[in-house]
Amino acid sequence: MGDKNSFIMYTDFPKTAAGLSDAVFREIVCAACHYVETGEVPDMTAEGKIAFPFLKTTLDRDAVKWEIERQKRSEAGKKGADARWNGK
Repeated sequence: MGDKNSFIMYTDFPKTAAGLSDAVFREIVCAACHYVETGEVPDMTAEGKIAFPFLKTTLDRDAVKWEIERQKRSEAGKKGADARWNGK
């Protein structure tokens, strides 16, 4: 995680979290920002600790998908540079 500076928030998350107070919802969103930036789960209230794993699962899944895409793009860039500069 630690090297990303963004994440996708799907529109179903607010619907899933509809029963949470605004404070807990805000806590979870801030925790998501912290988690994506550092790879660490911050300290949270009891409600946050219960609710955050649902969002964390999505963040982890998306991080794996992004890493695969990043590797594909890197390889394509290397291939393109090689073709351009080495005439292959």
